[in-house]
Amino acid sequence: MMKKFRILISFLIVGLCFSFFNVNASTRVNTRTEGNYLVPPDVIVAESNKNAILSTPAVNADEKIYDFADLLTDGEEEALYKYVKHFIDKTKIDYVVVTISKNNKGSSKDYTRDFYNYNNFGNDGIILLIDRDYKGIYMTTNGRAIELFPDSRMEPILKNTFLLTKEKKFFEACKSFTTSISEFVKIGVVSDDEEVVKVAQDGTVKVSKSLHLLDVFVFALVGTAVIIGILILSSRTVKKATSANDFLNKDTMKIIDISEMFLGSRTFKAPLSGGATHNSKQK
Repeated sequence: MMKKFRILISFLIVGLCFSFFNVNASTRVNTRTEGNYLVPPDVIVAESNKNAILSTPAVNADEKIYDFADLLTDGEEEALYKYVKHFIDKTKIDYVVVTISKNNKGSSKDYTRDFYNYNNFGNDGIILLIDRDYKGIYMTTNGRAIELFPDSRMEPILKNTFLLTKEKKFFEACKSFTTSISEFVKIGVVSDDEEVVKVAQDGTVKVSKSLHLLDVFVFALVGTAVIIGILILSSRTVKKATSANDFLNKDTMKIIDISEMFLGSRTFKAPLSGGATHNSKQK
C-alpha cells in the first residue's frame, strides 16, 4: 500500500512539473558540412554563397513549423501545423513558419531568403519569420505567391500579426496570419480596382473596390440631376427671403458636401513593386 502511495506521489510531482513549464516540440536540425551542404538539387554551391549555406539551419521540409525561439507549446505547434497543412493542400502553395531568438544573418530578409532557398521547399511558397532578435516579423513570397501578395496586401496582414506578437500572443498571430493568406488566395490576384484592405484581429479580410472614372462621372451626373430637380420643385413654393441665411437649404448642402467629398477623396494604394518581401519592426 505504501509503495503504491509513493508511485502516486511521483506521478503527481511529474504532472506538476509539466503544468508549470511550457513543453515545446524540438525542431530537428541537420549539420551542414563542406562535404555535404544539404541543399536542394537546383542550388549551385559557390564561394559567394558557401558561408550563407553553412550558416542556414538544414531542416526537414515536411515539418513546416520551426519554432527555434520556443514561442509555441507542443499543443500549439500541433494545432498550427494542421492549419498550415490545410492551407498547403488547398492552395498548392508551400507555407513555412519560423521563429528565432538569435539571428546569425545580416537581416530578417537574409534569414528568410536563405532559409527558404537552401531547404527543400516548393517553388511557390510563403515564409513567415518571427524574429525576436531584431524585434520584428518578416514575410517572403516565392513564385506564384508573389503576384498574390503585393505590398497593399502584405502591409495590413503584417501589421495585424505584429500587434498580436507584441502582446506575446504568438499562436494567435500565426493563426491569424494563416487565415489572412488563405482568404487572399481565395480572392485571387489583386485587381486594378482593389483599393482598401482591412484585416481583422482574427485574420479575416475585407477588400473594398474603387469606382472607375466612368462610374464616378455617372454618379456625379445623376447626383447633379437630382439636385437640380429638387431645386426646381422647391422654387415653386419658395417664399421671399428676409435674410441671406434663408437662401441656404441645409439638406441640399449635405448632399453637395457628400458628393464633393466623394469626388475629391483618394484612397492610398501601394504600387505593385515586384518585391517579394515585406517586414514590420517594433519602434
